Amino acid sequence: MRFYKLIIPKLSQLRKNADLTQLQVAQRMKLKPKSGQTFIARLENELIKAPRIDTILNYLDAIGVSWITFFTELSSERDKQEHDTFVL
Repeated sequence: MRFYKLIIPKLSQLRKNADLTQLQVAQRMKLKPKSGQTFIARLENELIKAPRIDTILNYLDAIGVSWITFFTELSSERDKQEHDTFVL
């Protein structure tokens, strides 16, 4: 499984947990409102297959999540999935 397949759903989940709209995230990322919201929607719907790391970091900043925490948790989830795959 590609790592971005874990990243994108988690980003969307964290945005929703922060009670932010896609438009609000786009604005916080200093993107133009309409095209920015479209970009965030495309990102969250996995239409951007390999997002750049700076895009992910800017997104995390916009939703108020530490990138260190995010990637630590993501790594733990990935390890668990790989472990479950081998155990089954």
